[in-house]
Amino acid sequence: YYLSNGIIRVGDAKIRDDAVSYSVGDVVRLVVSHGVIEFFCNGAPQGSCSAASMLDAVGPAPMVPYVNMTTATDSVTLLEWTHPPEDHLDPLPPAKTNVPVTSTMAATWDNARRHADIAVEGPKVTKATSAADYSSVCIAHSVRAKGTYAFSVRVDKLVSNNMFVGLMAASGNLGGDPSTADRNDRCYYLSNGIIRVGETKVTGDAIAFSTSDVIRLVVVDGVVEWFCNGVPQGHHDSLGLLDTDIYVPYVTMDSDGDCVTLLEWSCPEGEDPGLSRALALPEPVGPPVSTTIALTWDLTLSHTALTVSGPAVYKAEAAPEFCAARINMAVQSTGTYCMSVRVDRRGSGSMLFGLMRPDLPADGDPGKTSRPDRCYYLSNGIIRVGPSKLKSSAYKYADGSVLRMVVQDGQVAWHHNGVLQALGDAREVLGDGCMVPYVVLSSPADAVTLTELTHPPPAPITAMRINRVGLRAYRGARGHGGDTGVPATQLYYCGMHADGTCRCGGCDNKCGISNGCPCQHCLQLAGFAVVDGKAVPSGSSG
Repeated sequence: YYLSNGIIRVGDAKIRDDAVSYSVGDVVRLVVSHGVIEFFCNGAPQGSCSAASMLDAVGPAPMVPYVNMTTATDSVTLLEWTHPPEDHLDPLPPAKTNVPVTSTMAATWDNARRHADIAVEGPKVTKATSAADYSSVCIAHSVRAKGTYAFSVRVDKLVSNNMFVGLMAASGNLGGDPSTADRNDRCYYLSNGIIRVGETKVTGDAIAFSTSDVIRLVVVDGVVEWFCNGVPQGHHDSLGLLDTDIYVPYVTMDSDGDCVTLLEWSCPEGEDPGLSRALALPEPVGPPVSTTIALTWDLTLSHTALTVSGPAVYKAEAAPEFCAARINMAVQSTGTYCMSVRVDRRGSGSMLFGLMRPDLPADGDPGKTSRPDRCYYLSNGIIRVGPSKLKSSAYKYADGSVLRMVVQDGQVAWHHNGVLQALGDAREVLGDGCMVPYVVLSSPADAVTLTELTHPPPAPITAMRINRVGLRAYRGARGHGGDTGVPATQLYYCGMHADGTCRCGGCDNKCGISNGCPCQHCLQLAGFAVVDGKAVPSGSSG
């Protein structure tokens, strides 16, 4: 700029501080030729400098000629504007979205979704106190993956360079930092010029907005775009977020006195706010949440480093890294099973929730590729069934999250706080044998509480029993049941070798481990006995 007191500056360089101090009646001229900028007063040169580095490094914000006035009644008249003939007359980059600005406000700030630090007065919100470093306030309307939405705010006051405008999960932490890496609902334009959607940093050099700037957010069929004073700053596809949770527009402020005013909110005409909606649930439709708990955590199937108290379980020791708590209920490929847990505390390590075989170690990593029974929702947002990764961007659960797993005729669905995260076919993993519900805790003081467990009537099929000599026996899997004449899935096996165990001539003398002839001790668990060297139903004479 060329300031009226005679100072000329380009970027960090002060070109002159003794140029002519212009006043009423003077004609000031600016010429830019091949990146060199020069100022004139009444035709006399006042100073020049190369501005090429500045003009080439402005990113999404072009440089434009301007005049700035500070006193009421200051006045200037434009006398000249020329540019190369091939230049486009519109200096602004094209926007990805094309949504006219409206003054429609079908919804305003949501008192139910604002931090206690935030004071709401009509369209204006102010951070009034500093109980938290970050204080968020949301709009009382969700943004869907289909449709057009526009949200504009004017920054009335920005004390420090730390204000966010974007979209967050309706269940997100209103007192948390929206930029932390462990949040999977990151979708914002930060006042320092960073724009992020999920794991993607869209840009780091958008305009650093401040007091009096107008920030606009537009979402069109899942594409989100931000503007500063009408200039596009960056856009990105947000379908991966909007498909997994309920998202709402928000502003986060971090300093006492920060203040913004809502200028615009528009959405598809007649659309329900949708703050309590569940995302479209593919078939099968999950059953209603029930409080029936016929069983709870089984100490004989759970790791000894875990402490079980009724429906609550927590990890009392640091080692080993992975500790499974399991329920002695066999989940079959037919019927409907539901299980819900509340995460009471989650440390820095991994937590998993899903199905596993009860005869595998309780201190193993359920995510190992060598495991044949991988079927889980991992705390980092990965959901896997067998070799298939169903999702890598599900909601990252934390303290207070309620996780639900529904298995319906071999289809498994996971939910986070009532919102569907993924649906997959688990019939291959379930096979004809049994899997049991489990959680794995890995950090000391990790804790969850079982809040729901339902199964097909009349009674659950237990996955593990103790035979008459005190050995654990597990339900069989695919294959024949030896000389019993029933499928192995209706029998139990302890895995012990004993002469005479094989009575059909088609298996070895090992009891199972998944099919074949059970030993005489495990036969009793299924209602059989050995009479004259062959298995017969108990009470039969053969």
